[in-house]
Amino acid sequence: MRAPVLLCRYQLEALERAMSGNTVVFLDTGAGKTLIAGMLLRAYAHRVRKPARDFAVFLVPNRVLVEQQARVVEAHTDLRVSKFTGDMGVDFWNATTWRRVVDDAEVLVMTPQILLDNLLHSFFRLQDIALLIFDECHRAKGNYPYACILKHFEVLKANTNLYGSSLENAKGYPNYTRHSYIAQLIWEYGWRQRGDAKAHSKIEKFLGSGQIMREASLRLASSMCQPLQNTLCEEDHYHVESTGAIVTMNSSVKSIYFFCLKLPSDEYFQPLPRFSIDKAFGTCTLYLPKSSPVQTVNTEGEVSVLKKAVCLTACRELHAIGALTDYLLPELGFPCEEEPDIEPCTSYSVELPPELCRLVMSPVSTNTLFIFSIIPSVMYRIQCLLLSAKLKVQLGPRMQQFAIPALKVLEAVTTKECQEEFSQESLETLGDSFLNKRIADTVEALIGAYLSAAGEQAAFLFLKSLGLDIEFHSKILFERKIVINYEKFINVRSLEIILGYEFKDPSFLMEALTHGSYQIAGTTACYQVLGDAIESIAAAIYFDSKFDKEVVWRSMKRLLEPLATPDTVECDPVEELQEFCDGKSYSKSYTKTHKDGVSSVVAEV
Repeated sequence: MRAPVLLCRYQLEALERAMSGNTVVFLDTGAGKTLIAGMLLRAYAHRVRKPARDFAVFLVPNRVLVEQQARVVEAHTDLRVSKFTGDMGVDFWNATTWRRVVDDAEVLVMTPQILLDNLLHSFFRLQDIALLIFDECHRAKGNYPYACILKHFEVLKANTNLYGSSLENAKGYPNYTRHSYIAQLIWEYGWRQRGDAKAHSKIEKFLGSGQIMREASLRLASSMCQPLQNTLCEEDHYHVESTGAIVTMNSSVKSIYFFCLKLPSDEYFQPLPRFSIDKAFGTCTLYLPKSSPVQTVNTEGEVSVLKKAVCLTACRELHAIGALTDYLLPELGFPCEEEPDIEPCTSYSVELPPELCRLVMSPVSTNTLFIFSIIPSVMYRIQCLLLSAKLKVQLGPRMQQFAIPALKVLEAVTTKECQEEFSQESLETLGDSFLNKRIADTVEALIGAYLSAAGEQAAFLFLKSLGLDIEFHSKILFERKIVINYEKFINVRSLEIILGYEFKDPSFLMEALTHGSYQIAGTTACYQVLGDAIESIAAAIYFDSKFDKEVVWRSMKRLLEPLATPDTVECDPVEELQEFCDGKSYSKSYTKTHKDGVSSVVAEV
């Protein structure tokens, strides 16, 4: 048993009005609009509880609210709730999938575009929706899905009860639906402080404003708006009689892009429609991909709607030849009628790669021909791997002792402009840090490849294979002579305390901190900017410690602390508040004040 829910008087009035007819509830944030919707679902439970064919739909503007409102419905009813958002891949579901989902659920919580698409494709019937709830119904204007559902399907004439909740001001009321307005704002204040006349006056005015709003809304409830016009009679559209599926001017462009999305593609080619609009003559030509059964579509008319009009014409033609199903969805594996004399099929054609055009082929299915379209991509990848393996061999027999994959070499010679899943950037960075000077990006990336795959010795040998006369040493081969008094220029002891390292040869530190413009006898200038100074200090410790990288890291870590990690980086308070309010669907406002030279901002949630 569910715990009893106590409703305020204004909530009971709204619930009674919603049960008797289509209703828009106008209340402030936190006044309990969603609770009214939950109680309304309770009242309609007998109509949507399985095995009943009908179901309820709860529409919310975004994905975050889908999760939030679904939890509210589950908390206040015992109905089975299903949630649907775009990231679930619902755009690719067919009628069978949707029917299976509907048969298992009693309340569907979803974004409005999903319901609109299902109504357009006739997956849902309005007659099967016992209760339709619009959250934040003030958005129903223009071409927003809320408005499209109302305008294109005349939901007020269907056997469906509508409940809308809104928090907009009175000027934001929809002006094209017949509805009742119920608005009341109830605030309860605990009066504990005596003698505060100013605060008492504010409370009385606030409570009085709620009564004024209630009286105005009840007065408006008796006024009727203009009947909803049948926009389908005015707007050109295409209707499939057998299923009831509809494509309108507004939905035609999306339908064509979705059709192209289902055509053969790979990571190098994405089929898309192309539009050529001549504004002077008022004409538009739509060019579909070569793998489409319809190549070009022409239309003429008003310039502002040419793109929509040509897409609507294309939908008609594609459905006429069977490339679109009766639900106006792309037909997968659209069949090509086979002729005994192997003549080209006029209803459907496939562009073959040039390498296959000389072959004499027996009749094959369209799906088989589609496979041939990815052969160039496969051959291109094989060619790249073979070139990488050849480059690896050309580096000489000395480098063959290190097992570096050909794919790693391919990554090293692939730039970001190739738009592959990998590029040389990470290996270039690794090679640059190892070499400590600027060379060609590809060579740096190759150094990084050998360094990451086989270690430092392999990277040194690779450099030698390039003709660089270098040797791999584990100790300094010469003795340094200190000819200056470094204590006159730097406080060595203070720096050693900061770095946590005691220099055996302080002249290394002296050279690391000497700028090229400052000439000191016996030293070599090193750094140019602050970043180079840090690198020079690291190099000084590296040489002084006999190439011990662990010592270098311990000293550098002291300078870098605290290390920036996702756990230590402080979040921006404004962004953090914005994310919090978005997640909870809270509204917020900022008030700026400037008094006595002091500026302040107050955020109210």
